[in-house]
This record gives sequence, structure tokens and C-alpha cells, in this order.
Amino acid sequence: MQGDDQLARGPRRTPPGAAAVAEAHRDAARCLDVLVALDRVGEGACRDDLGIHGILLGPAGREELDRFVRRTIGALVEHDETRGSELVRTALTYFACDGNLSRTATALYVHVNTLYQRIDRISALLGPLWRHGDHALQVHLALTMWRTAGHGPSAWS
Repeated sequence: MQGDDQLARGPRRTPPGAAAVAEAHRDAARCLDVLVALDRVGEGACRDDLGIHGILLGPAGREELDRFVRRTIGALVEHDETRGSELVRTALTYFACDGNLSRTATALYVHVNTLYQRIDRISALLGPLWRHGDHALQVHLALTMWRTAGHGPSAWS
């Protein structure tokens, strides 16, 4: 009879503790931050829906993410912080405009010659291949992760 009673009630589950609820809340807040940073305001998503961003949201990925971002674009971020430049924003906008320099200059509200100077400075800091092939993917991913995670050099100290 006890078996029948178990079937009627279903399996016993331990309700989530306060720690699990707190972690779920942090996860939801991180997802919201990523959606906003990716210009997906008004959408809903869980960590699994966010692709690589969702993978890197987890606590295990955070430390590796910091190392990857620092290794890939640390010189660019530090240059912006120490000199008050906008090279990170320029690179992000460049990728958002699919590498089209005219659209990038328009989006940044700068003259195209100013953009060329910024691109040259980024190339000096990251190397000439930052806009090409796999290296462009790495730089774009690092820039996006830096923006979505809100990290800067001070977080690496």
C-alpha cells in the first residue's frame, strides 16, 4: 500500500534551498545583462539560449573568460583606460557594422579619416591580423564578452 501512496503523491522532492534560489536569481540577472549588452532588449532567454555567452556565464567559465579577454584585448582596454580613448568602442562598432568603414564612421559620428587613425592604433596594439579570419573571431568574441561581463583592467588586478 505504501507503494500506491508513493505513486499517488509522486516522488519526494526536496524543495530548493535558499542558495539554489539565490543562484537562480544571479543567473537570471546575468542573462538579462547579456541580453541588454547584445541589444536584445525585450527578449527573454535562459543561459542555454545564449550560446557561447551562456556557457561563459557560469562560475567555472568566469575565470577562464577573464584570462581570454585579458590575453586577447587587454592592451586595447588598458589603452582606453589610461588615455581616455575609445578604441574598444571603435572595434565593437567596426564588428557591428560588418567591417564597413563608412558605416562604422557614421555610427561613431567621426570622420572616416579619424576612423582610419583609430583602426591603425588598434592594429598597433592587437597586431595587423585583428580584423581577419580566426583572429577577428577571437577579438570580436573577447570584445563582446568584455562588454557583456562588464570587466575592465581593474578587475584583473
